[in-house]
Amino acid sequence: MWTAIYGGKEEIQGLSVLQMTTYIAVAWMARAFYFNNIDREIALEIQDGKVAIEMIRPYNYLGMKTMQGLGEGLFRLLFFSVPGMIIVALLFPISFSASFTTWSLFFVSLVFSFIVNTQINLLTGIMTFFLFNNSGLIRAKRVVIDLFSGLLLPISFYPLWLSL
Repeated sequence: MWTAIYGGKEEIQGLSVLQMTTYIAVAWMARAFYFNNIDREIALEIQDGKVAIEMIRPYNYLGMKTMQGLGEGLFRLLFFSVPGMIIVALLFPISFSASFTTWSLFFVSLVFSFIVNTQINLLTGIMTFFLFNNSGLIRAKRVVIDLFSGLLLPISFYPLWLSL
């Protein structure tokens, strides 16, 4: 698809087709780690009344949900993202940086993306206390996150006022 979008051009916004293919592959594989469904799970527990039982248990409910999301993310990272990246590397031409600094910063940003996404999901799930049915809010949140996180398009493609 990106080859057709580039239409024979060497690069767009400073990214070659090879760099764009690598960017898309890495972005979707990274999403497998930071993405979780704890907003939907919290909403269902609130709607079903199960959250009352969870709240009287001797642990922090939101902390437990965060750790559940972390476990799911690590599972998907190890069993989906790594094998998926190997398959993508065999099918498409991609190029990874050999710089240790680049990889270190990538993993730091991956951890922060998990933290930010999980906190947004916790807030969205808790909104069910006030909205009772927040499925539209959850869908809208996912679209906004995918759009503004750079998952669909690199942030450098956005207008300057939006990319800051």
